Amino acid sequence: MVDFWAIGTNCCSGHLQDFHCPDFSDPNARKGLRLMDPDKSEVFRLVVRKAEAEFNLHAPHPVLLHWIADPKSEILAWHEHGVLNFKLAVCSFLCVQAFLVLGAVFLLAHL
Repeated sequence: MVDFWAIGTNCCSGHLQDFHCPDFSDPNARKGLRLMDPDKSEVFRLVVRKAEAEFNLHAPHPVLLHWIADPKSEILAWHEHGVLNFKLAVCSFLCVQAFLVLGAVFLLAHL
């Protein structure tokens, strides 16, 4: 029974056992980030079913993982990117709000 599957896009030719996604040859790469995108998940589950049929495997509940040496740093990078986007959104909102308030004050002052 095979439960864990290293996944990636354009990582092999499809005819040979030549998996070469990022960190494939790194001896420190012993972890993975689980695929959580349901759209991509269906495509990879189809590939798992094909591998089950072709190689006589059994994978009732496959866990799809992006093979990576340091998933913690990847998650921290996502967090930093999210915080930056949040700060930009707040600053943009404040600028637009200030512009609208100043415009309203200017218009009402000249009535």
